[in-house]
Amino acid sequence: MARRRQIEGIPFLRSLSGLEDVYRGTAAAVLPLLDRLGIHLDSHLSVGLAVRSWVRYLRAQHLPEVKGCVAIFAMRNPTWFDWAMYAACWMRRLGYAPIVIYAREDQRRVFSREAGLRHWTNVQGAWAAFEKLPDLTLVELESAPQASAEKIAEYDEFAAEAAHMIAAYELYVEERETVAKVDEYKEFYPKAWGEMATWAARMELLLSNLEKRFGIRRILGYSGMINLTAAMEEAARRVGWTRMWVESWCTKPGEMIWNENGPALTPDYKTWVEAMDDWGPQDERDIDDFLYFQEHNRPAPKAGSEKDFDQHRQYQQSSTEDPLPEFVREFVDRDDRPIALVGPNVIGDSATFGRATIFDSQREWIGELADYFKGHREYRMIIRAHPGERFQAALAQLPVRLGDVAAEAAGDAENILVIPGAQPCSTYVLMRKARLMLNWVSNVGIDAILRDLPTISAGRPFYAGMGITLEPSSRQEYYEQLDKLISGPRETSAQQKLLAKKYLAVLYKERPVTAFGAQYRARDLRLDHPLDSGYGVFYRVLAGELPNLTRFHRMHNRRDRSPLPA
Repeated sequence: MARRRQIEGIPFLRSLSGLEDVYRGTAAAVLPLLDRLGIHLDSHLSVGLAVRSWVRYLRAQHLPEVKGCVAIFAMRNPTWFDWAMYAACWMRRLGYAPIVIYAREDQRRVFSREAGLRHWTNVQGAWAAFEKLPDLTLVELESAPQASAEKIAEYDEFAAEAAHMIAAYELYVEERETVAKVDEYKEFYPKAWGEMATWAARMELLLSNLEKRFGIRRILGYSGMINLTAAMEEAARRVGWTRMWVESWCTKPGEMIWNENGPALTPDYKTWVEAMDDWGPQDERDIDDFLYFQEHNRPAPKAGSEKDFDQHRQYQQSSTEDPLPEFVREFVDRDDRPIALVGPNVIGDSATFGRATIFDSQREWIGELADYFKGHREYRMIIRAHPGERFQAALAQLPVRLGDVAAEAAGDAENILVIPGAQPCSTYVLMRKARLMLNWVSNVGIDAILRDLPTISAGRPFYAGMGITLEPSSRQEYYEQLDKLISGPRETSAQQKLLAKKYLAVLYKERPVTAFGAQYRARDLRLDHPLDSGYGVFYRVLAGELPNLTRFHRMHNRRDRSPLPA
C-alpha cells in the first residue's frame, strides 16, 4: 500500500523567495525518486508538482470509459497553458479523451529554462507529467496542413477585421489607431492580417482531419478573440464545431466565465437576462447589497454580507463617504448649470473591441464631446477617466490614457473638468451631481441607470438592445438626445432598473464561477472537487453535460432552488 503524506511547505522557507526557489527545485528533483518507492508527497509549490498530483489522482481513480473526445487549444502564456492542462484532466475525469492542440514555440518558451531560474523551478517537469495523462493526444499546431492560396483567400475578409483587434490588443491602443503608435500599428497590422488568414485556413484543415480521425466536434480554449484564438474560433465555426471559450474574470480570485460559440467576452447577455424569469425579493436584496458595496467599498452591515464580498475586486479608490477632491468640489459647486458625466473605457481593453458604432473611436468621441460643450457653455461636463487605467498604468502597459486624451481635448474650457483614472474620487458621488450619463460601452451605464441617471451609450455595450440605455443610431440623434436629457428631469423607468439589476446579477453572480487558482496558475489547483461544486459545474458545462445557460448560483447556492443534476 502506497503511503501518502501531505506537505504544506515549510513556513520560514516559503517566506523567503530565493529559498523557496531552492525548495521547489529540490522537491521537483526528489519527488520522482520517492514516487518510485511508493511515497507520494502531495505539494503544490510549483506548476510541475500540481500537474503531477492531478495525473496521479486520475490514475488512482476508476475512470469512466471514454465516451467521446474534446479538443483543447493551448498557446501564448503560462496561464493559458496551465488552464489547458487542468481542463484536459477534468475532461478525462468526466469521461472524455482530451486532444490538446498546442503551439509548439509557445510551449517551448513557457516550459523552458530561458525565462530564468525562478520560472524554471515553477514549471519544471510540468509538461512531462502532463504527457502521462490517460488517453491524452497531443497535436502540434504547426503540424496543421499547409493551405492553398484559394483556401487562405476564403479567410481574407475575416482576417482583415480581426487583425485590427489583434493590433490594438498587442499595442494597447484603439482599433484603427491614427495617433498613438501609428508607425508600429502600420507595421503590425498587415502582418497580423496575413498570419490570421493563413492560420485560420490551416486550422480548418487540421480540425477537419481530427474530426475524421476522432469524431470530435467540440473545442475549448482561452479567449476566442486574442491572437490565434480568433483564427481558431473562426475555423471551428466554419467546420461546424461547438466552441467553448473561457476567460479569467477577476472580480474575485479564481473566477472564470465562459461562452458558447463566440469569444468569452461576447456572450448573449440578453438571453441570460431573459432567462431570469423567477426574479424575487431575495434577488432585490442581493443587488441592494452589491450597490452598497460599490458605493462604500465594504459589505453592507448585515449577517452574511461579508462572505458575499470577501475578496471582491474594488474599482473605486474612494467611497461615497469620502469628500470630493478640492478641485472637483470647486467645479461642481461653482454654479447650477447642469452637468453631463462622461464614463469612457480603458484604451486597449479587449472588452471595447468591435464595439464602435456612430463614432470610430473613443478618441474621436471625446474630441467631439469637448467641441460640443465648448459651444454650449450653458452646460458643463465632467470626464471621469476609468479607474482601471491605474491598474494598467502600474504595469507600464498603457501608452494612451483616456484621461490624457480628454485633458488635451478639453484645453482651458471652463465648463469641462477631467478627472484622471488614478485620482481617488468616487464616481457614484459624481453621479449624484450629474443630470446625464454619457458612456462608451462600460458598465458605468448600468450603474447610472440604477441611480436614476439617464444614460446615452456612444458605442455598443454588452447590454445593447435590452432597452436599458439609449443607443442612438446616428451622431445627429446622439446630440439631440443629449440636448433633451441634460435639461430634462433626472429619472429612469422601473423597467430599465429591473433589466439593469438582472444584468448586474448575471455579470457578477450568475455567470462567473470559481474554477481556477486564485492567482490563475496551476499551483493553486486540485482535481478532487465534487461534481456539483463550482469547479464541477464549470467543466461539465464546457464538456456539454450541462446547458450553456446553467445558472450555478441560483440552482445550487440558494436554498429555494433545485439541486443540479448528478
